[in-house]
Amino acid sequence: MGANIPRPSFLRLLWVDYTAFLAVAFPAAMWIITLVWITPPGTGMVSPLGAQILLFGSVFMTVLGGALIVWRFLWLRRLFREGVTVSGKVIRTSFSGDRGEVSFVFALEGQIYQVETLLHRDQRARLLQPGQDVVVLVDAKKPASAILRDLYL
Repeated sequence: MGANIPRPSFLRLLWVDYTAFLAVAFPAAMWIITLVWITPPGTGMVSPLGAQILLFGSVFMTVLGGALIVWRFLWLRRLFREGVTVSGKVIRTSFSGDRGEVSFVFALEGQIYQVETLLHRDQRARLLQPGQDVVVLVDAKKPASAILRDLYL
């Protein structure tokens, strides 16, 4: 039975899940800013204290982003392992820049749920259209925690 359960892709999580994407993007941006402003040493771009603050901020953002990514991936793996797969329907899509919002509905135990999710705009997400049937993976204890399964495979 366990062999038939699909496994989420870590790279897909980083790319499609907007929270995880930002958890990578913010520390990366912080490191770029830090490296540009503190190298080469002694150029006067920032004071030694400013350089320490930038370095500390970069390390802090990296640790925080890393922890968020690990938490998010563990949550996703648990959802794939313990979640309920149901049919759903996309009701609205909206994309702006690199971010998208997709609303979908599904039924679970006789109740209808509507979930809105933020996604990083990629080809799979852009192909979603209102009225399209989708596979939804939902936490039966917390139906608001639902995802469009195939985006994470």
